[in-house]
Amino acid sequence: MGKSIEFVKILKKRTIIITCVQDTRWDVSRYRNRVGILFDGDLQEQVVEARRINEKMMMIKLVVDLDVVVRGIPNMEKTFIGGDINGKIREASSDFDDVHEGYCFAERNGGGGFLLDFAKHFYLVIANSYFLILQNNLETFRSTIAMT
Repeated sequence: MGKSIEFVKILKKRTIIITCVQDTRWDVSRYRNRVGILFDGDLQEQVVEARRINEKMMMIKLVVDLDVVVRGIPNMEKTFIGGDINGKIREASSDFDDVHEGYCFAERNGGGGFLLDFAKHFYLVIANSYFLILQNNLETFRSTIAMT
């Protein structure tokens, strides 16, 4: 139990509000889990779903405001955001030259507009728009009538 308390103190000191852990043992005689997710109690109301897939994988779904989360990151820390936003950003327009290099796929959609605005507001870049990706690597499905 001593290591658990020490770990929680480190998380609080670093203001980490959610983290994934592995090889957890809550009660050695009864339970042994390979993975777990710890989160700040303030997030409890935002949990939509928590599910153990198997002993090595679990998921938690939260409804959070990304804007609020990023504002809480100290300026001296580097920020990397990964997610499945389903945003298609298309070619860069002059309004987004500072966040988008121009490599893209498909027509811009609502998620892409959100992503561009968000990146610009927080001085971030959309990293995968800086690399040329071959057309056949962009396709996940192709038939005689459609391609995605």
